[in-house]
Amino acid sequence: MATYKPIKKWLLPLLSITVGLSIGYALFLSKQDYHYSQWVTLLEDNERNRYKIESAYKWDNKVYSESQGVWSEKNSYYQITTPVSDGDEFSFEAYVFEEQFYLKSSDQWFVGTFPHSFTEELAPLDNPFEWTIDLLKNAEQINKDKNGDHVTYIAIFKAFPSIDFRGTLLSKQDDTYLEMTFKRGEPFSLEWVVNPIHPDTLGPLVSYPETLTYHLSFDTSKDAVPTLPAESEKAEEID
Repeated sequence: MATYKPIKKWLLPLLSITVGLSIGYALFLSKQDYHYSQWVTLLEDNERNRYKIESAYKWDNKVYSESQGVWSEKNSYYQITTPVSDGDEFSFEAYVFEEQFYLKSSDQWFVGTFPHSFTEELAPLDNPFEWTIDLLKNAEQINKDKNGDHVTYIAIFKAFPSIDFRGTLLSKQDDTYLEMTFKRGEPFSLEWVVNPIHPDTLGPLVSYPETLTYHLSFDTSKDAVPTLPAESEKAEEID
């Protein structure tokens, strides 16, 4: 009994702190789960709509590609431009369907069947909603901010399971986040800022970016997706 009173003095406060931390941690996790669930629900609810799309992809603040067009769940159309040298650029049109895609460049037509490596170069334009949902599975933390009609979700990442984004291997991260804003429940903009750590598997001499940024804007469209032209019937099949 001689040791009971001193132990009691610090044991009860310690138990209170431990219980309080446990409850706080549980509430933090449930809040994170709630934000994740809300975000995914908004993505799934809006996936059936049609949108005008504009995107820009930059590698170390230099434009890698830009695109504009109309996205829908079953078929989409994009005009895509990629700078190749000072003042010059490569541009093409892409008609994307569920099982096939058609490309037009310099009046030449090409056709391919999914799955195809072209999907990696197109992502996430083939389906920005599914792409975002898959990415969110790797988020370390998700926050939410509301400002009038706009609700913004921010996901913070520390690592990916070695995903390939347009030819760049991403795994460990340094200050990487995905921010998506909804306006009155509809997607408005998406921005992915990636600060990857050079993978050891690539070797120190392999060119690798310090920062990747991808911006995507959405605008509810009443316009139909452009119809695939008849001349596409002469398209050359690509592997």
